[in-house]
Amino acid sequence: LVGGLVVYLTLLLSIAVNNNWNSDFAKIILWAGVVFFIGLLDDLKQVSWPIRLFVQVSAITGVIFSTGVEITYLGTYPVIGAVQLGLFSLPFTILAVTGLTNSFNLIDGIDGLCGGLLLIPVISLILISGGQSHEFDYNLLVVLITLGIFLAFNLTGNAKTHIFMGDAGSAGVGFIVSFLIINQF
Repeated sequence: LVGGLVVYLTLLLSIAVNNNWNSDFAKIILWAGVVFFIGLLDDLKQVSWPIRLFVQVSAITGVIFSTGVEITYLGTYPVIGAVQLGLFSLPFTILAVTGLTNSFNLIDGIDGLCGGLLLIPVISLILISGGQSHEFDYNLLVVLITLGIFLAFNLTGNAKTHIFMGDAGSAGVGFIVSFLIINQF
């Protein structure tokens, strides 16, 4: 169950190599460390769901207040017009990120499923971004390569090199991808 830890450490290494600790990406990764840590504890020893949920909500709130990345707008619709969340922005973002984080955590059970599904939004974000922000594209590329390498070891037939993401990885990367999606839009 070291896959999640390796993914997280690789993302930290990417930030350290670029010495980019003040970026929103770095802050998201640092707050995701709390989610990775509680997931790692859950992998080693069962942690109750209220504690995991409290830690996730705390980390989400930390990202929102340190980066300002949150869902504020839900789109414009023909009959009702623009839907601005206003005061509901914080609780809506907490609900959305918690839901997506735990969704990825719950589907982690079949080799390659969670990692493969995480590739879909990362690749989509790369295509949508279209080179508008080199820093954002670089960060997405690091996440994509990290997940690709993880999947290469996760889907191998060799029992000696077979690794799993565990709760640390599935919840942690789900947390990161949730905020990358929000940050793009």
